[in-house]
Amino acid sequence: MNTDPQDSLDILPPVFPLSKKRSIVDTLSGVIERITFYNDETGYLVAKLRTEDDKDGLVTIVGKIASPNAGEHLEVQGYWTENKRYGRQLKILDYRLTHPKTARGIEKFLASKLINGIGPVYAQRIVERFGEMTLDVIDHTPEHLLEVEGIGKKKLEKILQGWNRHKKIREVMIFLLDHNVSPTFAVRIYSNKNYGDRAIEVVKENPYQLIRDVKGIGFLSADRIAASIGIKPNSPERLAAGILHVLYQFAEQGNMYAPQEELIKEASGVLDIEEEEIERTLAVLAGENEIIIEQDRVYNATHMRLEQEAASRLIAIRDNPTRHSIPADTESFISPIEESFEVCFSDSQRDAVKSMLESKILI
Repeated sequence: MNTDPQDSLDILPPVFPLSKKRSIVDTLSGVIERITFYNDETGYLVAKLRTEDDKDGLVTIVGKIASPNAGEHLEVQGYWTENKRYGRQLKILDYRLTHPKTARGIEKFLASKLINGIGPVYAQRIVERFGEMTLDVIDHTPEHLLEVEGIGKKKLEKILQGWNRHKKIREVMIFLLDHNVSPTFAVRIYSNKNYGDRAIEVVKENPYQLIRDVKGIGFLSADRIAASIGIKPNSPERLAAGILHVLYQFAEQGNMYAPQEELIKEASGVLDIEEEEIERTLAVLAGENEIIIEQDRVYNATHMRLEQEAASRLIAIRDNPTRHSIPADTESFISPIEESFEVCFSDSQRDAVKSMLESKILI
């Protein structure tokens, strides 16, 4: 059977084995100075990175990064390429979000407005007061920020809200990226109203829920995430999602149901699970009204309800009296249209118009 067309999750390629030769793979640490280009759909980035030691100055980095922001601190692994038009660039193989370690880097990070409540002025004042210990102070003893000129209790509360929000976003993104979710879908998962700050908790509990909630994630992609997290191959969530995936494939081929024996065999192959376990899961899904089993036919419950609703509406249209008047002479209806649009209908087109006027339903 064909792969689920919804299953378009962009899984990140594995990081290549790192060589000790600097000429092949390099590691840079620094701050995103500015973002030259970013594609929200693919996560592709072109940016200027100012290295922490400032030895290399501004470096162009290109590759996939989840929801980047100017001012963020990165440790990037990649290899150097030479672009004829844009010059030397570091092609990103892997990266991780870090915090700057130098006072200058910390000030730039805070001044970037990534943390709501801190701008350039307060960033300078805070770093002047706490130096390289600034981030530790914000994280562990934030009450000391009250020692900084202009920061009162309300301002401190605003800063802490921004800081905690920033930390949570980073935590979620790092978790998703660590489990091979592409930057594009990491952002999409976090942005979903059912996930947000709870994304790690929800995905760990049942990664197959992503199939229902996040556009573009199908069973195969959710299954890869589940394997990365450590979900067991015979977990009830996996078996249920796999069976529904196979039913979806039957529907994609124009079938409203799957023969039960064929479904069991197909699902067993997709999931690499014994057929007896598939049969037991079918019973569970039927009890939860996810599927409907009639004789040896298995229906996706949602598809069946939609089919029944469509049939009911067609019957209602058939049984209702006609609500519009039909011209006795269809020619008198067609001729003015031809004159108005300066067209001439063929015989088959005239027959189609006549059928439309005389029928309540026309396919």
